[in-house]
Amino acid sequence: MGDGVLSNGASKEVHFNNCTTACKWQLAVKFEDGTAVEWDQAVDLCTVEKITLTYNRSKNVVHASLE
Repeated sequence: MGDGVLSNGASKEVHFNNCTTACKWQLAVKFEDGTAVEWDQAVDLCTVEKITLTYNRSKNVVHASLE
């Protein structure tokens, strides 16, 4: 998806190659410190327009809301 860090409240638009016919993709987030979170279930990006990620630092939990 590219390099860079998203600040609080920032967003990033992601486009996929037009020749890709797959709808379901594995969602993962990698943090600056090298740790990562990966969701068990694939996300159907053919039906999702927006994914909002929320990180609770005190509980070390990442949540994804799909729209």
